[in-house]
Amino acid sequence: MGKSKQYRFLVVSENDKYRGAFARDWLTERCKESGIESLVLSAGMNVRGQDVQTRRYAVTDDLVRDADCIVVMDDLLAERLRRSYESLHGKRVVCLHSPQCFRLATHDPVVVNTYSPAQAVAHVQKEYALSPDGSIGPVLFQKILEFHLADVLREVKSKYTSQPTCPIAL
Repeated sequence: MGKSKQYRFLVVSENDKYRGAFARDWLTERCKESGIESLVLSAGMNVRGQDVQTRRYAVTDDLVRDADCIVVMDDLLAERLRRSYESLHGKRVVCLHSPQCFRLATHDPVVVNTYSPAQAVAHVQKEYALSPDGSIGPVLFQKILEFHLADVLREVKSKYTSQPTCPIAL
């Protein structure tokens, strides 16, 4: 049987609203499906205080210190965390490299160097599964989460599972 301690994830986004809340809920569901004993929290770098009704929280030193793994949306947030929280040192940080909006995605060097401007727009709309307002849609964001967190979840499952592992008899 794995450890009984909960594995603690902290998902950090700008405002703990859309991507952060989606990632928190997605990660919570994947942990449940895998039998991982976990606590998944989300917080925003631009949130002040907390709003219990909307489940929006500010990043705090306590949240960072208590987390086993911190999931950040992009490189800019990762850098802001590094500068703001000494307790981040030595923590596992997973960066999703998730473009926040259509404008950023169309300026991706791979897209710019591969497609003409008109083709880039069509490619980004299709590949990034964008919402009508230009933000990343849930289909793409789920793929981003799966890509960046699959190995983490496999590793965590081997240590923090609530179900005993039974060897298979051959």
